[in-house]
Amino acid sequence: MGSSTFSAGVCAVLLVMYVCCCQAQDCVPLRDEPCKCRMSDGRGLDLTNIATVAQFEKFQGVDGFSYGWSPCSGSLNHGGECKSSEEPAGCQGSTDPSSWLSIGTLRSVVYYFNNTNHPSVATALYSGGTEGRSMSVQLVCTQQSPGDIIELNEQPEKHYNFQLISAEACLRDHIAAASEGSSGSLSAGSILLIVFFVGVLLYFVVGFLFMSSVREAQGTDRIPNKELWTSLPFLIKDGALFVISPCRSSGSKSSDYQNI
Repeated sequence: MGSSTFSAGVCAVLLVMYVCCCQAQDCVPLRDEPCKCRMSDGRGLDLTNIATVAQFEKFQGVDGFSYGWSPCSGSLNHGGECKSSEEPAGCQGSTDPSSWLSIGTLRSVVYYFNNTNHPSVATALYSGGTEGRSMSVQLVCTQQSPGDIIELNEQPEKHYNFQLISAEACLRDHIAAASEGSSGSLSAGSILLIVFFVGVLLYFVVGFLFMSSVREAQGTDRIPNKELWTSLPFLIKDGALFVISPCRSSGSKSSDYQNI
């Protein structure tokens, strides 16, 4: 038991090293969004819609076992060692809930393309399952949506290979993280600036109308709080001089203040 577990773990480690070092280009998973990955040119994969498809959470394999795959949330909770608290990306089991095992964790995912010039096939690789188990999902791009997932084989031992044929597996031209927001959204700072300038505009428009109609002011006297705004530049100058005065020589002839 111990030797087979060790061998499976070694195989999984070697497979991950091969993927990371020998493939054409990595597609790096986004932080806190393991079902998305992005390459250096901005292109990438987004499996978000797969997470809402019930047929992927439990399906029958060719070896008689049942399997589940959840690429986004790790919400699989079939029982046994396949618990949502462990964030399993994939699980294997039977009709007995206690028999379910993890075959890969969500945070261990590695994405890669065999050929980025013709990126119709990608692979998602998961490791860290029960007793060294791991899994890989071959992502085949088609026009079918949501598509279908099948088990291909167990090769090598305790490494399970699947194939997803779906439009959701197609490479996208631009992948954005949820925290980045959409291109049309406004940040909090932008909203505050808009509110500030609208408030300033309303202040002058309403004040101008009030001074004209109620006070019957003429010319520049229609500016609300005219005395404040005309003296503001001089107040700013005095404030600046006061701030920099400790840095100036006490014998400076241009100083307007007496030494304390």
